[in-house]
Amino acid sequence: MYSLDINFLRDRPEYLKEQQQDKRSPKPTVSGSTPIIVGAVAAVALLGITFGAKVYLENENSKLAAELATLDQAIANQEAQKAQIAQINQETEAIRSDTTALATVFNQITPWSALLEEVRERAPGNIQIENIQKVSIQLPPPDPNAAVDPNAPPAPTSVPGLEISGRARSYNDVNDFMLLLQNSDFFNGQDIRLVSANLQQNNTQVATPTDSNIEVRLPPVVQFQVRSALNDKPASEILAQLRRQGAEGLVERIQYLQQKGVIQ
Repeated sequence: MYSLDINFLRDRPEYLKEQQQDKRSPKPTVSGSTPIIVGAVAAVALLGITFGAKVYLENENSKLAAELATLDQAIANQEAQKAQIAQINQETEAIRSDTTALATVFNQITPWSALLEEVRERAPGNIQIENIQKVSIQLPPPDPNAAVDPNAPPAPTSVPGLEISGRARSYNDVNDFMLLLQNSDFFNGQDIRLVSANLQQNNTQVATPTDSNIEVRLPPVVQFQVRSALNDKPASEILAQLRRQGAEGLVERIQYLQQKGVIQ
């Protein structure tokens, strides 16, 4: 005997709907996928931050490189300017040295004409100057026990001077002449020496009539020789004396150099 089991519940629509819903795959819940979403967002954000930082750093590096190049160029320009300034300073110093040397030469010049005029004015009426010549006067050797500065220039061994020869009526006239030279700004009053002084016959020829028997005997004279060193004062300190003796050209040059500040 066969028996039939008929389930009329399967044919009911409510039952069919529940079975279909049971067969469907379960949907994921939102709460279960939150960590994945957060991780993805964080990864994307990290990538974005990294990319942005890279772009920013590249831009900053480019700016720094440009600034560095600008600074290098500025430094190069400054070095070139420093070199030019150093060259200009060197040329200026050379010109200043040449100018100072030239001014020193002018300041140490005593014109020969001024010296002759000074001797003529200083000679008394009883003195007759016969010869004047420039000489080099040897200085005494330095004291060997004196302290020596190793940086000081070597001391001169001689100085320029004049040797004056002539005749005088007496020894007193020669002495007076030497005293007058000592008071001159052109001579070194501490270094005026009498080289020689001898009483000699006066051989001066006196014109007499040819038909007369007149014999003229002149008194003897003192033949002398005086030597004096020139004063080492610079010309700028004796401008008045130089002007008085007619050295106008030298005076004007010295005054021009004083106006320019080359000579004090």
